[in-house]
Amino acid sequence: MIDNKLIRISILILLSLIFVRCERQKSYYIDPLGNDNNSGTSVKSPWKSLEKVNNKIFNHGDKILFKAGGIWNGQLSPKGSGMPNNPIILGMYGKGTKPSINGNGISGLKAGALLLFNQDYWEIENLDITNKSDSSIGDTRYGILVRWHDYGTGQHIYIRNCNIHDVSGNMDGRFKGEGIIVVATGTKKQTNYNDIIIENCSFKNVDRTGITIWSQWHIRNGMEYKTKDKDLYHSSNGLYKASTNVVIRNNNFENIGGDGIIVSCTKGALIEYNVICRANQRGTSANAGMWPHNSDEAVMQYNEVYNTRYSGDGMGFDIDQMCNNNYSQYNYSHDNAGGFHLICGPSGEYGQSTGNVVRYNISQNDKNTIFVFAGAVDSTWIYNNTVYIGKGLNTNPFGVWDSDGGIANNVFFYNNIIYNLGNGEYILNKSRNLQFESNCYFGNHPENEPKDIYKVTNDPLFVNPGSGGIGRNTLDGYKLKSSSPCLAKGKVISNNGGKDYWQNPVSSTNPPNIGAYNGSGI
Repeated sequence: MIDNKLIRISILILLSLIFVRCERQKSYYIDPLGNDNNSGTSVKSPWKSLEKVNNKIFNHGDKILFKAGGIWNGQLSPKGSGMPNNPIILGMYGKGTKPSINGNGISGLKAGALLLFNQDYWEIENLDITNKSDSSIGDTRYGILVRWHDYGTGQHIYIRNCNIHDVSGNMDGRFKGEGIIVVATGTKKQTNYNDIIIENCSFKNVDRTGITIWSQWHIRNGMEYKTKDKDLYHSSNGLYKASTNVVIRNNNFENIGGDGIIVSCTKGALIEYNVICRANQRGTSANAGMWPHNSDEAVMQYNEVYNTRYSGDGMGFDIDQMCNNNYSQYNYSHDNAGGFHLICGPSGEYGQSTGNVVRYNISQNDKNTIFVFAGAVDSTWIYNNTVYIGKGLNTNPFGVWDSDGGIANNVFFYNNIIYNLGNGEYILNKSRNLQFESNCYFGNHPENEPKDIYKVTNDPLFVNPGSGGIGRNTLDGYKLKSSSPCLAKGKVISNNGGKDYWQNPVSSTNPPNIGAYNGSGI
């Protein structure tokens, strides 16, 4: 009898817990034709306004659903946090276009059309976000702002399938107009964040930056990001605390005023399958398509960047200051006014960006300078890339510049194809230990072309050089014919990633092909 009684009590307790959990997890519906006096918990009794949502503290597992096709003006700033495996969902219901949140030009350091402040475990999906203004007054504006301030470690913010567009900002400084910005700030409690995913979103007509991942907690090795623009987000307030598990994937960017993607103060960030078209369209300073900064072990892969404008930098890709052991691989860069790839280090400091790798990428008709080294970089590996420079271009294949005493050291340039029909030069300024080996240089040969052990100067015999279009899948013209002099003539690199641009295997013991293609001859 006692055992049966205990069993009944246990069952009742379990059922009550399930009931309480179900009670706490609610779905809230918002409709422009609704009424804030409604319960909001059914499609037939929806709320109406952003104010009603903003004044509610939501619980883990709740869903906040805006009606498809609806438009709301003002800032959306819901309160509360979810829990592990039980986030708060912010999205849409019904059929039709994504519901629109129009910030109406709201400005200031908390001026996101959608704002999350010191909140965890949110998943945002299927929203249309804009924050446009014709005024330059109060020119700091964001589409989505996620911020943790003196917080510790923020957790789990996923942003999926959102359209972010027409965000007005100031092009004279960073962090004054972003499609999405995720940032850690403060001066009292070291703050970072973990488990951030931004995927399947579109960004169009955004000033200044498409996506920014940033932190004020970024001082390490005595170095800080020095800038004359000391606004809140651009200041250096605390010792370095890297954010982790940041993923930016499968997003599309078009007509971006400045940078496409910036990822700073992270460890192991993944930036992949993104397409950036026409970045830096209104920039007045140095901008690029995508770049990690002050980050370790970031990977940029399977991305396409094209038609970036030049106003300083202007490359498709960049591994920026204070970056260590980052990878740029399997990317397609074309028609960028500043070149393909920048690798740079802090001015006047030796060896502050180290161990970075650029491999198995394809550059077609990028301008200015393809590979750019600026400042103090050390132990950089550039191998098995394919570069095509068309007729009439004055593109420099390679350039090295010092920066206030900081210089490039230990650059290993192996197994690359430079198909050069242009008129540029190799700019080899002050540096230490630049090694060129087993590269193919075809076409025009400037007097300062590097001396190279096992240099190949014959036509690499691409299937159809210069034929790449828009899309990473348009590059089969850069595969090698069966009679190519570049087949199995490369230098063995043991830790090579194991595959080429087309996913063909690459041996760690047998000589690879020269260039980004390691398959059999066509």
